[in-house]
Amino acid sequence: MPDTAPSGAQGYDWTEDTTLDLLADGMAALRVEPTGAGYLGAFLSNKLRVKSEARVQIETKLIDAYFENYHPVYPFVHEPTFRAQYHEILPRPVSASWKLLLSTVLALGSWSSGQTQTELDEQLYRRSISLGEDESIFEVANLTTIQALVLLSNLAQKRNRPNTGWNMLGLATRMALSLGLHREHPSWNVGILHQEMRRRVWWGLFLFDSGASTTFGRPILLPDQNSMDTCHILNIDDEVILHHLK
Repeated sequence: MPDTAPSGAQGYDWTEDTTLDLLADGMAALRVEPTGAGYLGAFLSNKLRVKSEARVQIETKLIDAYFENYHPVYPFVHEPTFRAQYHEILPRPVSASWKLLLSTVLALGSWSSGQTQTELDEQLYRRSISLGEDESIFEVANLTTIQALVLLSNLAQKRNRPNTGWNMLGLATRMALSLGLHREHPSWNVGILHQEMRRRVWWGLFLFDSGASTTFGRPILLPDQNSMDTCHILNIDDEVILHHLK
C-alpha cells in the first residue's frame, strides 16, 4: 500500500545534515517525520566583489543572457520565480542549493554571451564547483539542488570536462529518484507550477544522462519505462504557467 502523500510542496525533500538540526532518515521504509524524509519515507570572483549596485548590474546582465540564450532550449528553471527570488520579492531557498543554482546560472549566462571562453567564464565555473564541493550538498536533496547539478553538469561538458559532468549527473539522478521525480503523485496536493518544474527537471535529467551514457558508451542506469510514470512537460511558456495559477 503506497504511503500517504505529504501535505506540502517540499514534502519529499530530505536532509541528513546534522548542522540543520532536522530529524529525517531519508530512507523509503524508515519514516521518522512526514516532512523532511525522503521519497516514500518519513561569489563571485574578486573582479565581481565590488559595490552592491554594480554587482547587481553585472549579475542581472548575466541572468538576462542565461534566460535569453540558454533557457529557451533547456527550461529547467522557472524564470519568473527565479527572478523574484533573486530580487528577494519571493523568499530564496534557505539551503546552500540556492547559491549553487545562482552561481551556475551566472556562469552559463557568461558562457552563452560570447563565442570564446573568457577569464570570467572560468572564474564563475570554478565558483560553482567550489559551492558544489560543500559537503552539505551531499546530505540534502531538494529540487533546487537537482536543477543546479543538471545545469552545472552541462556547463562542465561545454568546458571540456565530460567526466566531471558525468559524475554530477549521477549525483543528480540519485537525488531525483529519492525525491520521486520519476513518479506522478495524484494524491499530492501541490500546485501546477511545482508539478511542472518537477517534470521539466526529471525529463531534462533523463535526456542529459541517457545522452551522455550513449556518447561515452557507458551503461544507462536510469529506471526503465515500467518503473516511472512521470508525465511529459507542458508545451507552454513560463508566464503561461502563472496564468494557470490565477
